[in-house]
Amino acid sequence: MKFDLTYLQYALVLLQEICEFVFSNDGFTEQLKMFEEMGFKVDHSRSIYNRFHMKVLGKASFSMP
Repeated sequence: MKFDLTYLQYALVLLQEICEFVFSNDGFTEQLKMFEEMGFKVDHSRSIYNRFHMKVLGKASFSMP
């Protein structure tokens, strides 16, 4: 049987075999997927990183007093 899992999915499967209550929140999962897509290194020149960074900056500006 062949499984087509990303590294993230595979890691979660392994962890859930040990403890079925393990899960990843959506924000962390998004960051891990981006990191995997960038070849497991932070590349500030990639558009995916820039979109993520702008999204984070946008959220930060709304949370400031």
